[in-house]
Amino acid sequence: MRDADALPETLAGWPLRIERPRGARRMRLSVGEGTVLLRWPESIAASQVRQFLDAHHGWIEEMVAKHRNAESRAAQDLCLQPFSAGHLIVLGQRLPVHWEDGPGAIEIGTDRVRLRVPMSRAQPSRVAQRLAIGALSRRLQDCCRHWLQTHEPAMGVRARALRLRPMRSLWGSLSPQGVVSLNSGLAFCPEAQGEYVLVHELAHFHARHHGPRFWAVVARHYPAYMRQRSALNRDHLYVQALLRRLHARLPSPDVP
Repeated sequence: MRDADALPETLAGWPLRIERPRGARRMRLSVGEGTVLLRWPESIAASQVRQFLDAHHGWIEEMVAKHRNAESRAAQDLCLQPFSAGHLIVLGQRLPVHWEDGPGAIEIGTDRVRLRVPMSRAQPSRVAQRLAIGALSRRLQDCCRHWLQTHEPAMGVRARALRLRPMRSLWGSLSPQGVVSLNSGLAFCPEAQGEYVLVHELAHFHARHHGPRFWAVVARHYPAYMRQRSALNRDHLYVQALLRRLHARLPSPDVP
C-alpha cells in the first residue's frame, strides 16, 4: 500500500491533492479553487502527515468555508448570462445589467450597465465576457491615470509604466525597472482601495521593504491607508472569485 493510500481522499468536503516536492523539509497546506493541497516532503512518514492533518482540521474547515462563501457572493454579484437578471461589480458598486440585442457594445452608467450582444451569433456569453473585461480594464486605467497625476509629483517619483493583470496573491508590485503592476481585480473594489494600492507601490521607490520607513511614506501620502488595507485583506478571496468568474473559460459552441 502506498503512503498516500493511508490518507483521506477529501478534507472538509474538498478533494485532497498531494505533491511530493524534492528537497522540501516541511509540510505545507493551502486551500483554494476547490481543492486542499498538501505538500508532503519525501522524508516525512505517513503517520506524521495524518497527525499534521488532524492538527489543522479546524483551520481547513474554516478556510474551505471562507472560499465557499466568497464563491457564493461572487456568483450573486457577477452574472453575465445574456438576457438574465445579470449584475456586474464596478469599482465597488453592484450594478444591474440591461441587455440589448445588437452589435457588441457596453456602457457603464451610474446606476446600471447596458450590454448589447448579438443574439444571432453562437455563444453571446463570450461577447458579454469580452466586453465586460475590456470595460473594467478601461475604467481602472482611467482611475490609475488620475491617481498617478496626483501622487507621482507629490511623492517625487515616476513609474516607468503601469500594467494591469490578474494576480492570485498580490494586489500590486514594483519591478526593479520601475514598472508598477496592479491586480486587475481592483476594478471590482472601491476607488479608495485601488488608490491605496497604487500609493503603496509608489512608496517602494523610497523603500523596497515594508519597514517603518516605508509605512511612514505611505501614511504621509495616504493617511487612511490602514482602513483600505484591512478592507482589501478582508475581501481578497471574494475578489479572486470574481476574477475567476470574469475570466472563466466558457464552453465552445456546439458544431452542427
